[in-house]
Amino acid sequence: MITALLALLLRNSHKTGTPELPKVGESIFCTAVWLALFALLLGAQDDFQTQFAKGLKALHDRNFAAAQAGLQAASQLHPSDPHVWVALADTYWKLGKAERAAEAAGKAQKLGAGDSITCRSLAIFYSDQGNLEKAGDIEAGCALANVPDPSAGIRAMRDYLQAGQFKKAIALALALSEWERRADIRNLLGKAYEANGQSAKAIQELQQAVRLKPEEEAYRFDLIELLLRHYDFSGAIQQSEAALKKFPKSAQLSLAAGVAYYGLDRADPAIAKFLQTIALDPSVEQPYLFLSRVMNRARASLPVITQRFAEYQATNPQSYLGYFLYAKALNGQFKEPEHAESLLRKSIALNAEYWESHYELAILLEKRGALEEAEKEFRRTTELNPKEPSPHYRSCRVLAKLGRKKEAQAEAAVLQKVTEEYREDLSRRLATVERLAIRDTDGPK
Repeated sequence: MITALLALLLRNSHKTGTPELPKVGESIFCTAVWLALFALLLGAQDDFQTQFAKGLKALHDRNFAAAQAGLQAASQLHPSDPHVWVALADTYWKLGKAERAAEAAGKAQKLGAGDSITCRSLAIFYSDQGNLEKAGDIEAGCALANVPDPSAGIRAMRDYLQAGQFKKAIALALALSEWERRADIRNLLGKAYEANGQSAKAIQELQQAVRLKPEEEAYRFDLIELLLRHYDFSGAIQQSEAALKKFPKSAQLSLAAGVAYYGLDRADPAIAKFLQTIALDPSVEQPYLFLSRVMNRARASLPVITQRFAEYQATNPQSYLGYFLYAKALNGQFKEPEHAESLLRKSIALNAEYWESHYELAILLEKRGALEEAEKEFRRTTELNPKEPSPHYRSCRVLAKLGRKKEAQAEAAVLQKVTEEYREDLSRRLATVERLAIRDTDGPK
């Protein structure tokens, strides 16, 4: 049959140069339309192919009534063709006929068992509806039935992860043939274990993915990111420095290394990594923010940091962050206070909800003796971020300087409460983090 030939052509598209199958989230039309186009190119003139092509074109043109007529006619001429039923399922769904869509999809699944195109098309159909678990079930069934589509298992695992079906993702991975030798499966299995609360197994799988495919930067980053999430900064430094030897121009690996050094309170190497990240990709926000938090320990690097902040502000004139960063660098050096104040007010004008701009402006105003204005800005800061102790402390101090003793005492009481809650929250978060350890591994486990 011609559809079988066309399916074979589609499966071998990477060899012939013809279009590949669509990815998850693309319209179901993308798969089926190539069947019709191939049929037309091959000169097929029978009524089935004519009706099928008409229906698909109408579906593409969003003429769903015409699509239903053409595809129903094609299904009557060739009721055993699964591709027609998939297209009909999509048409019914777009017409709001959910029951008929489900019925057509069921027929397609039954008739197309073992057919990679039907499997892929149905998975896309369910994914477009937001039913990622069902899409995963379809792909998983094909993968376990050894349908000739090596990516089906991976797509199923991704669907399960997005659907929150972590146990299904784990079970599928362990059931796939040669899973131990496939880095892509080991990587997703690691993510599934982590999402399922099995962090020790997660790190083992992510490490195995790196071992199996060391040239894949994303696998290395996933491992480092997990270590950072679990506060294993030493392990993250070890992995990121090793990765940077292979990928010296990777901004994300350089940033990850900087975060790890920052986590260990090693300011100098952290600053070096953040500046390196900016050199590799000046558009990334995170290194600027981290640098703003260690500026008070960056004496030798402060002129360079100030220059980078100035460049970021000039490059991003509509961003509140650039004005804040540049002003904070100037403020930290007691340079150009009027310019710094102007920058901070511009930052607040662009984003009045960013508490750090108000806080930095309050500090500047306090330095130049404008205590009433400073107190207002400190108060605004505590309103925007009531759980941060430092603005409460500064506010209490300014109120005392203004002679507003009762307000200062009240603020001191708030400060004590906020500080206790801050410490308790930090301790609680640290206590719930599972400490991980990198192991030497010689082979799949």
